[in-house]
Amino acid sequence: MKNVYIIPPKEEDEQKHQHALDFLLWYSDVYVPATAMEASYGRSIRFYKKAISGVKIKGEWQVQVESTAEAYGLLVLDNCYTKWCALAPEIVKNPKFKPPKLDKSNPATLPFHTTKYSDALGGQGKGWKEEVARPVFEAFKADIIAFRKKEKETNWPTYTLCFNLIREKHNITATENERKKKGKKRKRNVVEEEEEKKEDEADDFAAKDECDKDFDTAS
Repeated sequence: MKNVYIIPPKEEDEQKHQHALDFLLWYSDVYVPATAMEASYGRSIRFYKKAISGVKIKGEWQVQVESTAEAYGLLVLDNCYTKWCALAPEIVKNPKFKPPKLDKSNPATLPFHTTKYSDALGGQGKGWKEEVARPVFEAFKADIIAFRKKEKETNWPTYTLCFNLIREKHNITATENERKKKGKKRKRNVVEEEEEKKEDEADDFAAKDECDKDFDTAS
């Protein structure tokens, strides 16, 4: 999983190059938002900001996706890789597929419950194996910090690639400022429409009231 950001040259192997780009797009647009949480890197953010863009929260600057959040996501992905690889082909064939119950005497059921750093087979009390999970997590975090420092020195080429892939996939062409202006215009239009609706309702009421008066007078 340390190679998620490494894209082999297209000239060397076009198929591997495209596979790496596809995986990077999935990782950046699906997996990272899921692990960093929608509030930190949801659609309204990742369509207009890079994962390492700064944001001010409670007076303090931090990045949209902190190294801790990304490291934890990598830990979970590495931990569940065998299980997910067993599940994925079955779910593709049948979206309603449910894995077989764990039967330690039946090897065919084990891949659906196998994890590297958590005790998926341990029944009650299962969870992270701290002694093995913690060092892996810290290693992932150190790798991400080192990678980001290197990226910063070269003006964030890989994170820019991720950002562009996401925007291309979702056909996003507007800048964040254009989106905000459009949002304000939409909000203003909604307000104007509500005001017009109220005015129309008032006119209808006045017309009805006038008709009632005419009816009373006529009677």
